[in-house]
Amino acid sequence: MSKCKHGSSAPDHILRRIHESQAGIRQGVYVWRHKCCVCAYNKGLELGRTRIRPPNGDCECRASGQRAREEELLALPLSQAGSSGLGRHQCAICALYAGFKVARTQAARGPHYANVGSVLTAKSLSLPAIAKQAKYGRAGGETEDHRRLKEYVKSNPRLIGLSKTAHGESEYLFLSSDAIDVLFKSPQIWVGVEVKSARSDPPDIMRGIFQCMKYKALMEATQKYERQGAGTRVVLVLGGNLPPELRAIVRLLEIELREKVVVPTDFRPNK
Repeated sequence: MSKCKHGSSAPDHILRRIHESQAGIRQGVYVWRHKCCVCAYNKGLELGRTRIRPPNGDCECRASGQRAREEELLALPLSQAGSSGLGRHQCAICALYAGFKVARTQAARGPHYANVGSVLTAKSLSLPAIAKQAKYGRAGGETEDHRRLKEYVKSNPRLIGLSKTAHGESEYLFLSSDAIDVLFKSPQIWVGVEVKSARSDPPDIMRGIFQCMKYKALMEATQKYERQGAGTRVVLVLGGNLPPELRAIVRLLEIELREKVVVPTDFRPNK
């Protein structure tokens, strides 16, 4: 466990996973060097205990594509390292994300979700029926609502924490012949998006949850095949609310989620 001079601490095994560059970027300018990564990790813990949505903002880590708010980074003290030497010249944005992820995992494993069995049963009496319909039901063709939501996310990458200049491709086809709704590719990170419109019922959303897991595996396999080393993320974007019965599953599988994404009536996809 590393402890910084500001009194915060962070697990060594987590700090070791954070890349060494502090080259966060905002509007093309490198920023946020020499911020205390141990304090950033603890700020992420604080955020994760009070909200579900991951951090987002104008400041971006070029290596991972993860983003944070400027005021959160400005509030971090300057520091070079924790007590064990970890945290030196490491990314404060990624440290903040690491703390957030730990806090959300802890929340999912709270008293109502002590183990997998409880996740599948506590307050989820209709979950087996939803799972059965998801497994054996048939999804129909693409609706206009689904198409518009897909194109809206593609045209507005900041909805999922990417730069507004990020380029997305609709219906990206993998070698398995599976097609993901949208894929944003850069040398640093690939971000896939599975969308479900406000008309999607719980079984269809449950299929989307597991499709996110499938697409992440396909992205990683494709990168190995193409000898690339970018990071990967998959985001489930919903036009409506996540059904309460599925919230525990999302937490269990650590699905990155965006809810209630409404397409403006005057939106026109870029041609």
